[in-house]
Amino acid sequence: MSIWIHILIEKYLHQRPLNRTLAGLSEYGINLAAGTICDVRLTPLFEVFNEPIHDKSLQEKWWHGDETRWVVMELTEGKVNYRWYVWVFISQSTGVYVLAPGRDAGVVKDFFDATDGLFFVCRSL
Repeated sequence: MSIWIHILIEKYLHQRPLNRTLAGLSEYGINLAAGTICDVRLTPLFEVFNEPIHDKSLQEKWWHGDETRWVVMELTEGKVNYRWYVWVFISQSTGVYVLAPGRDAGVVKDFFDATDGLFFVCRSL
């Protein structure tokens, strides 16, 4: 487990590319192929945090929302191109990312669900 923690910290905290992280590990005799790292699916380990973070976000009073284009190299049913959007909803205590096939208001409505009376600022880059 500690190797995965090290790789995640290097990538997301220190912004180091995987090849440099693996080169550094090889100096300690840990030789891992990039394909070994890239083929592992860690998403299920983090899914347990999705709902509590989203719930905490909905308890806030102010948010900033933004979206940016994200290319997904897999065609899905009903989608004729690879263009998706990553939305981020930032509150005082949370940051929630949503991958959506479009940038319509439905994404915002789905995020806030049935919550009424909330203030939302959306700025497009």
